[in-house]
Amino acid sequence: MRLSLAIVMLALAALPAAVQKGQREGEMEHRQALDHYRKGQDSMASERLEQAVQEFKAAIQLDPLLALAHFRLGQAHMSLKDYAQAERDFLGCRDAYEKVASLQFTNREELERRREEEIDQLQNYLGLLQSGQIKNSNPSVPIQVQQQIDALQRNRQKGASDATSIPAEVSVYLGSAYFRQGKLPEAEKEWKAAEDANPKLGEAHNNLAALYLMTSRLDDAEKELKLAEKAGYPVHPRLKEDIKKARKAAPSN
Repeated sequence: MRLSLAIVMLALAALPAAVQKGQREGEMEHRQALDHYRKGQDSMASERLEQAVQEFKAAIQLDPLLALAHFRLGQAHMSLKDYAQAERDFLGCRDAYEKVASLQFTNREELERRREEEIDQLQNYLGLLQSGQIKNSNPSVPIQVQQQIDALQRNRQKGASDATSIPAEVSVYLGSAYFRQGKLPEAEKEWKAAEDANPKLGEAHNNLAALYLMTSRLDDAEKELKLAEKAGYPVHPRLKEDIKKARKAAPSN
């Protein structure tokens, strides 16, 4: 009996050390994941897309909750025209955000740490965009990134109550991955979800305008076109002209 009690006491005494060891290993893997993420971002900036893919995958393997690594991986696969894989990446990004949000019930400190890191990562990305180190043909992207930063900072001030929000940009890119595969109903669903989450996200309105033109829903196309322009999105003149031509060619009621 005394021997059994001694064994139990030794086991209990070893628990804190084991927990601390696990925490240290987790923190080390997280730091390594961030290092791979930064290397992946550098590879994206220099247009070494295959290398970027490998770095982002390594980051995710070390820390599956690193949502931005999933997102950048999806962007890399979009650039490589691997739209099916990009779809999976953006779905993985959404899942990571949902799991991070659940930390508000189990580990508030970890949630706040991840939120701070995401703000830092987005600010760094914004700096690369503004300096031209990352090539970008869409002038609305820096605005979108700044909106993400602002939303995270607002959530930080409010506390954990708004921690469950997933950036609308995830739905925009997921919709684009669907669209490139010809999955128009799925694309429409995601773009509508994006504009519901952020009505000022001009890219979602622009994409819906193009989709509605393709599917001969001209009233909806014109409505979304106006919303895109109101949001300050640089709508391509060709899209405007195509909608006008379609309206003229449409039979009058």
